[in-house]
Amino acid sequence: MKIRGGYILFELIIALALIGSALLLFGQWLSRSPTNLGGQAKWLADTEVLMEATRQYWFQTGVAPESVEQLQATGYLPTIQSPWGRPWSFNATNNVNSRLLALQIQAPSVGEAQWLKTQLSSVVVQHHTVSLMIWQPISDIHAARYVHRVPRTDIPELNQLATHLDFSAHDIRQVGTVEATDITVDQVQADRMLVRNLTGTWLTAEHIETQTFNTLDGSYYTLRNQLQQLQQLWDQCVANGGCR
Repeated sequence: MKIRGGYILFELIIALALIGSALLLFGQWLSRSPTNLGGQAKWLADTEVLMEATRQYWFQTGVAPESVEQLQATGYLPTIQSPWGRPWSFNATNNVNSRLLALQIQAPSVGEAQWLKTQLSSVVVQHHTVSLMIWQPISDIHAARYVHRVPRTDIPELNQLATHLDFSAHDIRQVGTVEATDITVDQVQADRMLVRNLTGTWLTAEHIETQTFNTLDGSYYTLRNQLQQLQQLWDQCVANGGCR
């Protein structure tokens, strides 16, 4: 009986250990799961606070912050809760003259990284890495480098635009109307394009609709009339029994 009682006690201890481990794993999963709406809302709200604090620090000091701790030490950021309880890292990009800052965090999985991307703006995801892209705020120190109006002393009612913008390696999207005298591009993708005069060396198209079509050898209108005349002559020949 003592041996049997010892086995029961041993099995009870194992069962309690397994239940405790299961509860611990479930709690960890629940704390980071997107279905945890309370934690989810807290993550998103605190992330927005972090992004705004980063912009304010950068705008007022002229220097990008280096860490969450620096923002908190200088009073720009209160205590926040980061997604999945993981730390943020601040990484300046070098391809745009250090005017772009990436706030990065490692997600537990690719799926959760993609989920966070759908909840915030200006987010880039690469595998488990989530990057919040923040541009340097415009300040008076850098005002001359952006689009601004230049007054005309001879004609005060007119202005001309001056700019110092570098769009190298960047896309310009969602443009309503572009009016220009001369545009040089490597590639154009458009659903609809109206061109008054087009000069090129090669054109590939699946479907073309046009009122007139002229070539060096003649026009499409002339070619069509000639084909119609040939068709009429052929039909007459067939009707007279001379052609098969």
